[in-house]
Amino acid sequence: MTKGIYFIDKNSSFLSDIESFFVVNDMVCFRGGTGLLQQALKDLGDRKDIDIIVISDNLVDATCVEALKALLKHPEKKIVALRSRDEVARERISKHAVVISYPYSCNVLEETIKRMADATEYDETDLERIADSNVESDNPFSAAPQVAKLTKEEQHEKKSSFQDRLKSIQLSKNTRKENRLIPQKVIAIHSQKGGVGKSTISRELAIGMHCVRIKKESVEYAPKVCLCDFDFEAADITVIMDLDEAPNIMTWCEDIEYEANRTGEKHSGIRFTENVIKERYLQEHESGVYVLTAPSRKIDCFKIENAYVEAIIQNLRLCDFDVIILDTGPNILDYTLTTLSLADEIFAVCNCDMLSAKRIDGMTGDVLSKMKGFDFNKMKLLVNHMAEKSSVSPEELSAALNLSLVGEIPYFPGVVNINNEGVSVFFNRKKMNGRAVDYADAFRMIARKLICTEINEEKRENRGYSVEGLDAVRKKANFSIFRR
Repeated sequence: MTKGIYFIDKNSSFLSDIESFFVVNDMVCFRGGTGLLQQALKDLGDRKDIDIIVISDNLVDATCVEALKALLKHPEKKIVALRSRDEVARERISKHAVVISYPYSCNVLEETIKRMADATEYDETDLERIADSNVESDNPFSAAPQVAKLTKEEQHEKKSSFQDRLKSIQLSKNTRKENRLIPQKVIAIHSQKGGVGKSTISRELAIGMHCVRIKKESVEYAPKVCLCDFDFEAADITVIMDLDEAPNIMTWCEDIEYEANRTGEKHSGIRFTENVIKERYLQEHESGVYVLTAPSRKIDCFKIENAYVEAIIQNLRLCDFDVIILDTGPNILDYTLTTLSLADEIFAVCNCDMLSAKRIDGMTGDVLSKMKGFDFNKMKLLVNHMAEKSSVSPEELSAALNLSLVGEIPYFPGVVNINNEGVSVFFNRKKMNGRAVDYADAFRMIARKLICTEINEEKRENRGYSVEGLDAVRKKANFSIFRR
């Protein structure tokens, strides 16, 4: 029987060649094609003569993974053509489709379809049942003794793979906190007003925290820091730190969705090992700070669900990071409010003006106060772009907002060039002037103050430690000393 085949690929000349090949084919008949996923969904909903769908990663409005996910409810057999050689991605996709390399020839495609036709079809339930079955004892008519049925918990224990058992051991090891030198801290940088410098502060504070040195005798320790760009609409961290567009948070979200479907767990409860997180989802900046970047496409920010953000924060807490800094967007969307609720501390960024201060006051009074159980004690004020002369002082803003003042960042016009170059005040190769030194010193003071507070709070366990390292470079004119 001739089978109908449908192609999702934006290369029109390629589709034309495919049509010419299969129009005279006895096994498969060309049923159409398009480069738009939305059009493909409409065609597949209207037609009943399509048996095979070929999805490439050369689409106009989606990736091949997104297309496959959207088409899973359709019973047709699926072939996915990939450019990527990422074995993890191929393995994930192979659970739902046959994977071939893109671009592919008509002959390769024909041979693949033949193999699909010859193969016996089993779904995942069938495969598990066959793998666990015993021909004699599982046969109700057999004279062999019957095997007692296992409970669901026992079945899960029996079916767990070596990888799952190893992952469980690694996760249990990561949850132990007795080996931490300082308590882990998650800090959210937030403001309801855009343009106040949240992303720049997040970058400089992350690098500044990592540059702190905790010493005890001859032992020196640098806090491990992770910076997350949760301002999905702007995605500024990628630019101002000169990072690659991938990997980014979308890869992690797709893996969370896949694991949730595979295991039946809630999205917020999905866990990954530290090695997987650092190697697959994070980028390591030249400063030594690990960074989780925002989506490279603005449209992808609408695909990030609240549960994904919660799962990511909880997974990062299981890693060896001492400080996790979350750069949030100027909005009150669900994932931003979740980020604020899960943070240990919130630095509300404000300029020395009434407008940005009023935004913070509105946020605390109209939004955060309505969140059940929200702890206002974790909110602190961070004043940015502090001018030499201002009609309102940081202390007055702190008192009016009823927020403790964590620090003041002076006005520094050179930060624009630093951001354009994708560097940091701690990595600027040019000779630093007085304003740049004052600007860097402000972040040093905040970083050292935070680390000293944690050391003092844990002084029974950490007796004999001192926080050093940042003052040692005060006299240096060039801050490239921080370069690895």
